[in-house]
Amino acid sequence: MPVATAEDMDRAVAAARALGPATPRSRHPSIPPPLDPAAGEQVRVALSGLLLALFVVTLSSTVVTTALPKIIGKPAYAWATVSRAMPRSSAKA
Repeated sequence: MPVATAEDMDRAVAAARALGPATPRSRHPSIPPPLDPAAGEQVRVALSGLLLALFVVTLSSTVVTTALPKIIGKPAYAWATVSRAMPRSSAKA
């Protein structure tokens, strides 16, 4: 591999200076402009709602699973579990 000399470096610097100043990243055409604060607030509200819904569904599932033996009794526990899981599996199909 050839080693760059001082003259090569001088030519590279002169060529770079001839191109002009570098374009700032904020004005570069391939980089989108930053989002306005209102859009960021909408994203936060949407994600907060989704996380709250996930928490409620998880809590509901935990409460139902814990209380099911007391509600329907042990012998019927299998059909209740299957019937509760059935709507979820049929919705995916």
